[in-house]
Amino acid sequence: MHPDEPTNSSETTAEPVETAAPAAPAPTAPSDDPETVRALARDTLAWCRDNPGAAEALPRLNTVLELVHDPALSKDVLAAGSAVTRAVIADASPAPAAHAHMTVLMALLLEYEPTRDGVDSLFVEWLRHPSSYGPAHATPATFQRDTFVQRLGDLLGWGTLDVRSDRDALTRFAQWVDTWAPKNKFRAKRALDAVRRNFPAADVWNVIRFPQGGEGPRREQEPGHAQAPGQGHGGSRRGGRGRDRRDGKRPPGAAPAANTPPAPNAAPAENAPPAPGGGDAGDEKP
Repeated sequence: MHPDEPTNSSETTAEPVETAAPAAPAPTAPSDDPETVRALARDTLAWCRDNPGAAEALPRLNTVLELVHDPALSKDVLAAGSAVTRAVIADASPAPAAHAHMTVLMALLLEYEPTRDGVDSLFVEWLRHPSSYGPAHATPATFQRDTFVQRLGDLLGWGTLDVRSDRDALTRFAQWVDTWAPKNKFRAKRALDAVRRNFPAADVWNVIRFPQGGEGPRREQEPGHAQAPGQGHGGSRRGGRGRDRRDGKRPPGAAPAANTPPAPNAAPAENAPPAPGGGDAGDEKP
């Protein structure tokens, strides 16, 4: 064909065009206008919900939750949290950075009481992932919160978790708590003692050790010791499977909520993953 001769369009093949995911919204900026902050946060949460597998989704979600705690956003937070959590769970071997960010995400989601049932479901799904928690996953002291142990006790009390069928998951969780700083272990000790007392499993709870020997695990419940109402051996409340909760009441045998507020945000300890939003939190132990 002559170079100047027109090309027959039927003889040409169009190159495929790849479409990239839309760019993530800019992080929520400081503002004195609550409506502006809420709108920016909602836009970012919607992006995380629609792009849960994107590398930025999990750290960006955590950044929004750290900067903005607004009950009016509870449904948006749960929708984004559900999408991102399930994208991570779908990976059989999440990267250390994902583990670090998931711990931060769960700590922040547990503060949203209006969506408690939905958050509980996500917490249980992540807890049961074979690679979740465990002794190899270091966590900054800021996110070593007694809320984790309190919620675990609640879920055992409602029968959503069971010391027999969920033994592996509970053991990994206990091993993770054992890596906490001593002051954070002692802050959670009241809830830990209630869990040990009401849901006996020596091989699980005894991995959590306290310094100086005198504050170690309590003895298991002896035969004949009275248990909280509605609990059989092993602490499960049969029949409910997490659906019997009403009006935010605590289950039988659960430890009272701690009066101490979460520790203020602090710089991560050396060799611990950084707080989200600043890139990969990849300082966990592999």
